[in-house]
Amino acid sequence: MGKKSVGIYIWKGFACLPSQARALAGYIVDREPVTKAKLKLEELAKALDSAIAADIPVIPDLSKVEFSENGKRILQAIGVSSWKELAKRGMYYSVEVSEADIKLSIPNALAEGGWAFDPAKTITFPSNVELNKVVQVILDDYATHSR
Repeated sequence: MGKKSVGIYIWKGFACLPSQARALAGYIVDREPVTKAKLKLEELAKALDSAIAADIPVIPDLSKVEFSENGKRILQAIGVSSWKELAKRGMYYSVEVSEADIKLSIPNALAEGGWAFDPAKTITFPSNVELNKVVQVILDDYATHSR
């Protein structure tokens, strides 16, 4: 397995993990279906495991219009009206998996909305870590945010 990143959007009591595709140009595109899991340790760990195991198909590059329409479908699947609203009242985590390790990037929430990843808040786990441990860190961090 090469490197794989999984995005986890948290919105209104659910973790939302979009499927992914790789465009011919090499960039990753979140796409439907979006898996929703309750913010419960076992349920979210199972969803994360499935997302890690999923194949990433290669698709044609998206035009600006197609990219925008795809983003709207992701927002609709998450159940939020805009990226700005999601950034202000939700949360986002990134899990990067490689043969060597698993890295969890924990963002700092920005006052104006959005997230900024702080390298000092990136946690590296061994590649054989139980995903429950990664998910517990996500749940513990999310509990500290008053959104």
